[in-house]
Amino acid sequence: MDEIFQAPTPSCLIREARGLIELPRLLLRFPGLARQPRGNRDPVIILPGYGAGDGSTIILKIYLQLLGYRVRGWGLGRNVGVVADLLPRILKRLASLSRRSDHQTVTIIGWSLGG
Repeated sequence: MDEIFQAPTPSCLIREARGLIELPRLLLRFPGLARQPRGNRDPVIILPGYGAGDGSTIILKIYLQLLGYRVRGWGLGRNVGVVADLLPRILKRLASLSRRSDHQTVTIIGWSLGG
């Protein structure tokens, strides 16, 4: 099925511009973020939100790596939201990461529809 993409409406563009104020807000929260539990190379996999790929979670990945977690993206390209197709592939990725981590429990973080 072909998807038809349309230009965003002006109100959508204004909402997107709000993202510019999020970075300063994030920096204000740095002291609390720096005190979060440390990982001991514990494995974590991050699932991106609908329409996004691993690149959309790069800041979260870097933050968790700084805390000491071993973070991986889902490695499945863009999240097109077809759960029935994605779930077996995600489970295979989780099993592989668990095996490579001496069967440690893998923490899953899902972003938006990725959750």
